[in-house]
Amino acid sequence: MLGVYRDKSQLIQRLKELKNEGNSIQFPIFLKSCHLTQGSNEGTIPLRSSALTGLDYPESPLRQWIDEKWEQRGSDENRPWTKYINPLLKMLEPG
Repeated sequence: MLGVYRDKSQLIQRLKELKNEGNSIQFPIFLKSCHLTQGSNEGTIPLRSSALTGLDYPESPLRQWIDEKWEQRGSDENRPWTKYINPLLKMLEPG
């Protein structure tokens, strides 16, 4: 595990650093938005080193994924525990 980030700018900065570390990191690595645990939320993506090149551009696919997942809140609908878990999910911090 490379880290836990509660600040989006710190995450992006760390990913830029990884890009510059070259061969010291073995790719692919996985980026997980921890508050999105269900597969339908697509909260985990594999990253290849080439994906890190667009981090300076908000329109890059990786930046768009980070922005989207940072704001997304989990929702566990249509389950017996929905009324109990959704209030807890809403309390989770971004990141």
